Amino acid sequence: MSTAASFAPKLTRGLLKKIQSENVQSTNWLVQDAIDLLYAASDGRLHFGTSENSLKSDRYSAIHLVSPSLLHALPDPQDIGEDEHGLVPDTEAVDGRPLLVEEAVCFPLLDSLSDSFFPAALGPEEVQPSPSMAPVDESSSLEASLSSPTLPSSPASSNHARKKAKAKEAAKRHWQKPEVQAKEVARSRARMGSRLKKNANMVFAQSQIQDLRPSSSGLTGSTKAAEEVERAISQSHIHTTLTSLQPVEYNPSLRFPTFLVDRHGRLFAVRSFISSAMNDDWMERFVRIIDQFVAQTNVPEEPHAHGRYWSCNIGYNQASGNNSGAPFLTKFHQCHKELVAELLKTEEWRLIEGILTGMMDAYFPTIAAKYRHCHEYWQAQTNGCMGAVSSIFFLVSINASFSERVKTLPHRDRKNIAVGICGVFVFGFFDDVEDAWLVNLEANIVIQLPAGVFFLFPSALITHWNLDKKEFYSGQYPLRFVTTPKGQRPNGLNEEPLQKISSGRGSLVFFTPGQLFVPLYTGGFHSIKNVARAGAAWLDIPEDTLGCFPEVQR
Repeated sequence: MSTAASFAPKLTRGLLKKIQSENVQSTNWLVQDAIDLLYAASDGRLHFGTSENSLKSDRYSAIHLVSPSLLHALPDPQDIGEDEHGLVPDTEAVDGRPLLVEEAVCFPLLDSLSDSFFPAALGPEEVQPSPSMAPVDESSSLEASLSSPTLPSSPASSNHARKKAKAKEAAKRHWQKPEVQAKEVARSRARMGSRLKKNANMVFAQSQIQDLRPSSSGLTGSTKAAEEVERAISQSHIHTTLTSLQPVEYNPSLRFPTFLVDRHGRLFAVRSFISSAMNDDWMERFVRIIDQFVAQTNVPEEPHAHGRYWSCNIGYNQASGNNSGAPFLTKFHQCHKELVAELLKTEEWRLIEGILTGMMDAYFPTIAAKYRHCHEYWQAQTNGCMGAVSSIFFLVSINASFSERVKTLPHRDRKNIAVGICGVFVFGFFDDVEDAWLVNLEANIVIQLPAGVFFLFPSALITHWNLDKKEFYSGQYPLRFVTTPKGQRPNGLNEEPLQKISSGRGSLVFFTPGQLFVPLYTGGFHSIKNVARAGAAWLDIPEDTLGCFPEVQR
């Protein structure tokens, strides 16, 4: 049973019949963050939650989405009785409130970018035929017709049956049209995005998006700005700024995302809640997958620019001044192609990239469209050989934990696309109350990131790093960091210091280098240096920063 919420709303008999009227074979139906799964098995019994063992074992009759706002008040499955037919009694409300049920859409498989908004969702080709459409053995049917008497059917009833079958076949052809399915996917995404934005926990930052400094070209992060901030941190020149950071805690009881918005209400970062599909069993499997992946690479843990932990990059990069034009696989990826391919095929990885793709489409649609445009460009330039490696991102950094948790030093991802989003997924087992906080310096925020959450933010524009308690208490950074109950402001009496050092934290970081976007804006030049040498002009000015970070309306 799902740990997120055990819920069993009382369904009307008509709705249950509607559920059973569809025949859907599901071996791996995975749900996006905001929704829990309700399904009915072919034996007529209702099942609730997202138990992996149940999902892989039987034939299911339909998928329906239940409004997450009702999850808090829904009764326990044991409290629901059945009538003599094994059906749930008729009712119109739960705890006096209407039961809101929306039909789910069986999303078609998309292109190589990702499987769908719901990863591993069923495509039209996976829908099983109903028993009435199953092939019939003509010889056995002939014997049956000879051995058993049949009642003559009236012409009116046979005509009605033919019309009904014809209409059903026409409806089936209609819903299998790609344009109709695409429209249904778009409508479903829009409904979900609207519902999540309406109920999101909103945190206002003191900064403004337009104040963040990209490079002179506007395409990547600013090296000069990043070095200035990193130098100020190392020399303890920002004591006042650090001590005024606003903590953003994670409340596991809230089933909605957290929005970080600037002073004018522009969304620049999103923290998801933990999906019900990512329970402890799922996390244990994924940690085991990463551990096996790391062990098979035989790559040692070595210190690097952002910290001391095991790290590798998979996917396509492009060096500054690379005149060949085509992106290339990272050195690690070239040496471990088979291992990487196996990792990307796992169900656990597909769930991660599916949720990430859905979040990008829901919260930053303009940036997501730009990433897809970049993918399509390089697919066309390389005959389909190169493009996004996972979801809609060209690179993924896998950061694994050994004796110490993964922690980064203060930095900006200055080579990433400036007006873009970096996606972080945190995994492992650790004390998330005292660990896994991420500083967003320019936003004046430090945010808690427990295992299982996604965090989307413009990493090329914002200086960020993980909290290291040993360094804080040794005085390297001028910040005394404390926790308080229920998000209260510290007053000296309700403070508890962060003292416990825990390990077992890892992360996946999804990003795309800004260099890959250069030919999209220069008419074919593959590096900014070549554009400058040729004296060429930008054919298309990079998108307006404010337009890519949408305004959030409540």
